[in-house]
Amino acid sequence: MLFRRPPDKYILHRIIEVRPDDYVIMGDNCIGKEIGVRDEDIIGVLTGFVRNGKEYSIKDQGYRVYSALWLLIMPLRVTVKKIIVSVRRWIKRN
Repeated sequence: MLFRRPPDKYILHRIIEVRPDDYVIMGDNCIGKEIGVRDEDIIGVLTGFVRNGKEYSIKDQGYRVYSALWLLIMPLRVTVKKIIVSVRRWIKRN
């Protein structure tokens, strides 16, 4: 989903939870969820993409499996990312 974060920052993130009044979203390379994205903040929804000259639809079975696995391992990705950030900070200080 592409949305506008006020005042004028545009973000493309994956929806990880649909709630009655808003969405919870998270970028694939982020360690924190964004909560409270409302319908009026949304500019567009990704329906496909091009990689290495080949077009893919988000409805393709392969993409759906990839996306489901990506969300399934999110807690592990977040933990690994936090460890990497901590190690980099430690190295920078020493």
